[in-house]
Parts: sequence; structure tokens; C-alpha cells
Amino acid sequence: AAALGQTLSGRHVRPAGEDFRAGRPVLEKGTVLGPAALAVAAAAGRDAIRVHRRPRVAVLACGDELVPPGASPALGQVRNANSVALLEQVRLAGGEPIDLGVARDDRLDLRERLALARRADAIVVSAGMSVGEKDLARSVLEEIGMATKFWRVHVKPGRPILFGILGGAPVFGLPGNPVSTQVAFELFVRPALRRMAGRARVFRP
Repeated sequence: AAALGQTLSGRHVRPAGEDFRAGRPVLEKGTVLGPAALAVAAAAGRDAIRVHRRPRVAVLACGDELVPPGASPALGQVRNANSVALLEQVRLAGGEPIDLGVARDDRLDLRERLALARRADAIVVSAGMSVGEKDLARSVLEEIGMATKFWRVHVKPGRPILFGILGGAPVFGLPGNPVSTQVAFELFVRPALRRMAGRARVFRP
């Protein structure tokens, strides 16, 4: 052992290349590219990296009863909380949200708004998935070519969730209740978006 205050040989010296090892990856697949990861890549001599881009996610709320958050609801109306929550949930999941606004309980309006989702990698629709007279979103999605993979699950809240494929893009039909919507997103949509983004960790710890 060295005496206190005595300098050890090699101490405070960084050997060249000590942070890299031949044959081993510099960055693991699924690494989120923050400042440190980009610096490591640059130090390794890489000026370009193959990445997954953020999935573009179209978000559509449905219902004649919905008014903007800043509006004063009349009798039978509610403020549109779902779009606000879902757009932020998409962003936090690593996606790029596309706000399609609010579709009225009208087949033509639903078709026109869903047509704006053609450049999206995934589509999230809140409300319109149940069996009520004005729950039209599911049937309109099927009319425009969505192949339904499942509808309804034994989860509470979130039972009337729908999953399908439209033009190669996954479609998630979520319940209209704000709490159910957010729970269903957490359980079904978030893991899918993280998988699409190439994340190493898809589910929460």
C-alpha cells in the first residue's frame, strides 16, 4: 500500500481508447440519443447514426358534446379533456402528435377528419367505440378499410377499447371517459408507440 500523499503510478492518467473496446457496440440498440450518447458516438468517429424516428400519431376526439377547454359548457356539453391528455401522452411516449381536432357524431365529418391521418404512423381515437346510437367511429373506421383485430377487453376502466389496422397503421379506439382513455393509452398505446420508436424498454418497470 502506498503511504498517504504518495503518488500512485498511472493515477489521473486516461489511457487512449479506454472507453471503447474492439468488437463491442459503442451504443446499445434502443439507446435514446441524448447529449451523452451523441458525444460517445462522435468520439467514436461516427458523424451519422441509423435511428428510429418518432412515430407520427394522429389523435382524434369524437362527440357532439365536446367544447374547447376554454369554453363554458352548455347543458349536455363537456370540455374536451381527452385531446389535451392524449396529445401529451403521445409526446411523453416518444411520439410526434398530430391533432385532428374533434369529430362530430356525423359519418361525413368522421371520414373527413380521418382522411387527415393518412400521413400518420398510428391513429388514436377517443370515444365512439361503444354501441350507442351516436357511437359511429368504429363503424366508420371499418367502412374506410380498417381491419378490426379486437374490440372490448376484460379491463376496467377501458373495456370498450378497439384495435385495428388501417393502411398499415395501427388504430387504437379508446373509451370516451377521460380516466378510461388515459388508462387504456397507458396499457395498450404507450407500449406500441415505444416499440415503433425502437425503444429498448417498452413497458414501465
